[in-house]
Amino acid sequence: MAWPGGAGSIITFVELVEADLESENEAARAVAVARITEQCEASHAPSIFALCCRLVPGWSVATDTLLSCEPVGGGFSGAKLWKDEIAKCLAPGKIGGVDCAALDAVQGSSRFPQMWHDPLFESFTALEYLKGGDLRDGVGGTMAFEHAETAAELGAAIAEFHSAGRGDWHAKLTGGVNPLDTVAGKMPRALVMALRVARSDDLVSLFRASTMLNRPWIVKQLATIAALLPPGSLLGRSVVGHGDLHDGNLMRREAGGSKTDLVVCDFDRVAVMQAAADLGGYMGNRDGRYKKKWPMLEIRRAAATAYIENTPADVLAGCTRTTVDEVVIDMEAGMLMRTAFIALVLPGFLPGQMGVTISKWLCETRIKKAAEVLQRCATDSALAERVLREGVLVVADVA
Repeated sequence: MAWPGGAGSIITFVELVEADLESENEAARAVAVARITEQCEASHAPSIFALCCRLVPGWSVATDTLLSCEPVGGGFSGAKLWKDEIAKCLAPGKIGGVDCAALDAVQGSSRFPQMWHDPLFESFTALEYLKGGDLRDGVGGTMAFEHAETAAELGAAIAEFHSAGRGDWHAKLTGGVNPLDTVAGKMPRALVMALRVARSDDLVSLFRASTMLNRPWIVKQLATIAALLPPGSLLGRSVVGHGDLHDGNLMRREAGGSKTDLVVCDFDRVAVMQAAADLGGYMGNRDGRYKKKWPMLEIRRAAATAYIENTPADVLAGCTRTTVDEVVIDMEAGMLMRTAFIALVLPGFLPGQMGVTISKWLCETRIKKAAEVLQRCATDSALAERVLREGVLVVADVA
């Protein structure tokens, strides 16, 4: 475990860990951190292994051996499609270590991966290896909603995450600034008013990215989406949310894991948002061609029940719309929030006119008509019952 140092000398990582990194000399520590960081970013396997030994309890360069060190493949970040400013909108969790702070807030829960990090190495994190892989099957898009047991685990995980924002990491996330204040002058008045009532930094980012990419058809629907849920309701309240729940970010801890083996990963899109954007947003990934259509009501109820049961009692007491069926209906609004995000990124995956055409249809037809149905549900109990059973996309004839 060594690498070339200055003037051709050899400096071992272990020596730096034991000496310079623990030194009271701030300059010496800074040099050691910089050199170690450089080697790890260059994929120098022994350096990566030694850094892991520093981070992970029980690992030691003295007693453990490096067997392999390979890049993890199979994933894809949509943020890589965009230029820096747009990427910041799409992946706010990457800024300032917010993603690590968010995961740190739920350490101890089996529904999230174990994480180890060191303040000296803010750009590096060691995560638990999950043997079971993710839930992607290439067909449905919402595999966690194929079984009530898995749906309940997802509902519980989301509730735990939404309830964890009680430490200083929330301040780190927002920096004490409401991003709405920086763009309110450029927004439609209706959207500003909706976001003043129900804060959603996620929708602010969606507005910014839509504006930069010249997609006004998305902007036109944002005010409607933002105002669908009462801000005092359980799913309408503002929380620090995950923001990117899809089957690629849901994993199993063990190979061949049970239906209750579910681990939520990837916190690049962590932001303040309405709670529905997570619990209902997951359904926005549903492939409309999937033969089973909308997830069965009993499965959606299982997710809603687990979310309610794992939300602190004092939070529930301060919210409206806390019954299981009210939460299930409000999940449909979260699905439309996710649909707006998909409308934004889809042209990046489908370049040319096809991507733009589908994006416009999602906003001008699907979101518009589905939102109208959800608005009518507030005064039409029979319509609300249909949405509960069939899903708003079927009722609005935009599935």
